[in-house]
Amino acid sequence: MIFLKCTLAGLLFLVGSAILLFVGAIALFAIFVARDKEVTVGFDPVSIVKSSPMLWVLAILLFVLGFAWEHRRVTPH
Repeated sequence: MIFLKCTLAGLLFLVGSAILLFVGAIALFAIFVARDKEVTVGFDPVSIVKSSPMLWVLAILLFVLGFAWEHRRVTPH
């Protein structure tokens, strides 16, 4: 039961951090991209995730971080 709870905590940490990273990226694009009327910026997160192995490594690390945090919190010392 502990591992199920830790796995769910890891998944929630992963999803939460993905949402925060996505919102942060949108905010950075809104601030730093030129605001000309002729300039449009397209953002396709699916193609970014498919083409970047670093994002897969980041996702695995975030899951492990959430899992380890919950496992450390729940297990008796």
